Amino acid sequence: MAGGKETPRQKLINLMYLVLLAMLALNVSSGVLDKFWTINKSLEKSVEDTNDKNTSTVKGIQASVDEMGGSDGKYGPILTKAQNIRKITEKALGDIEAFKKKLTVESGGNDEGGEKPKGLKDENSVANLMVKKKEGLKVQQTINDYTATLQKHVPKVKFAKLALDPNEDAALQNDKEQRNKSFSIYHFSQTPLVAALATLSDFQSKMIAQEAQALEHLAKQVGAKDYKFETIVLKAIPESKVVAAGTKYTAKLFLAAQSSNVTPQMFHNGKALPVDANGVATVEFTASAKNYDKEGRSKQTYTASAKMEGAGGSGDIQPIVEEFIVAKPVIQIQSAAVQALYFNCGNEMNIQVPALGTNYNPSFRTSGASNYPMAKKGFVTIVPNGSSKKVGVTVSSNGYTIGTETFGVRKIPTPDVTAYYRNKPIDGKKGLSKAPRSFEVRPIPDQSFLEFLPKDARYRIAECEVVLVRNNKAKGRAIRVKLSGSDIQKDFNKGTKINLGNMAREARAGDRILVDVKRVVRVNFKGNVEDVKLTSTYINIPIGG
Repeated sequence: MAGGKETPRQKLINLMYLVLLAMLALNVSSGVLDKFWTINKSLEKSVEDTNDKNTSTVKGIQASVDEMGGSDGKYGPILTKAQNIRKITEKALGDIEAFKKKLTVESGGNDEGGEKPKGLKDENSVANLMVKKKEGLKVQQTINDYTATLQKHVPKVKFAKLALDPNEDAALQNDKEQRNKSFSIYHFSQTPLVAALATLSDFQSKMIAQEAQALEHLAKQVGAKDYKFETIVLKAIPESKVVAAGTKYTAKLFLAAQSSNVTPQMFHNGKALPVDANGVATVEFTASAKNYDKEGRSKQTYTASAKMEGAGGSGDIQPIVEEFIVAKPVIQIQSAAVQALYFNCGNEMNIQVPALGTNYNPSFRTSGASNYPMAKKGFVTIVPNGSSKKVGVTVSSNGYTIGTETFGVRKIPTPDVTAYYRNKPIDGKKGLSKAPRSFEVRPIPDQSFLEFLPKDARYRIAECEVVLVRNNKAKGRAIRVKLSGSDIQKDFNKGTKINLGNMAREARAGDRILVDVKRVVRVNFKGNVEDVKLTSTYINIPIGG
């Protein structure tokens, strides 16, 4: 992390507040926000664990220095530097923690239990404090000053700048919507409190990880000359103890007593792992679980073991069983008609799994429907076409099945057919004072259907027959209007014009014009034409009423 390479977990937290904004727009339940609060607490626990390990590392450096002449000897300055780094880190972490407490107070404080903030959804207080009052700038300065100070203490280890403006971040430089924002606006504008807290916890995680690398570098220096230790303990540091199913679980394996003249062998569930020049191996596998508790979590374990040559002999190191938690990913769906899908229509959906972050590589499988993935990640068009009244959409990522969402299937509402004269609907009871020279017959889509799926609510009157009726008998020849070819594929939901000609001249008071609508067609989102069955196919227009 010192080199600036973000882990999947860090990317997840950086995107978390964007996901929360989308979910809040959908009025998601407080239960979802509670899960993000759980993730924040897990991050804080990870920071606490790493903090304890870094304290132990400094104690180990002190023990080595004491054995090699004490603080007044050759290695004394290394101990002093390590102790100073610890103080600097604790101060910087405390400053960030103070910002978190200030945010919580601004949003109404904690609940009666004293642990969870009341205003998890509160965006206004976050923006007011961090953007308007410019506390976000102080956060950015605190984080970057810490990294710069750490760099001065350990110049041979390169540490990446952590609190970047979007135009400094390679992942955002080409994003037109984000690249011109400031650090404060990007992280804290229109951001719920729970996302702001998680973002700050993530920065604390990155800061203490940089400290860990600095202390490891110093510890190696005091152990480079003499290879001496009393105990050998295998350790694992996971990037996160909470991982979403379908994402990578990653952890660093190392020996607590380390020396440059020893190259250990390390194993994950009995399988050998590559060990780098620093004696560190990486455990990485796709997390999975079959059973989850009511909070959507599942405890899992793996076994790590090691062998080492040269430690005054050779032998196996006591294996460790490392526990981690698999979090069940939550599928978030945005759609114009999310409760039920229209039959034989292109129902566009935005299906996201926020917990997977940038690891989300979706594929979809449907039952009772066809699906057509769209260009944008997670967007798919679902077309119900089976006999079942239900459609199942199974979501997978990188081959791992996340879950299945079920939707009802709606019939397409039948459009009305109405006669128009001079752009106004003709009253079927009152009719017209005299026969018009021409009028239109229009298809009127169901308004809700038109709003939800405008590409599928496209109709034309393709064929109709008009007769003049006098004393309940047809008089004269019928007028037939028929559209075909390109005429059907344009002017959707507009009128089909009917010229009455001689019929208008022959009509008199008491007659009526009868329109028999023989064919109405719908053009779907693909441009395919299908016939529509109407409830009523006749339009009656009284004359001289």
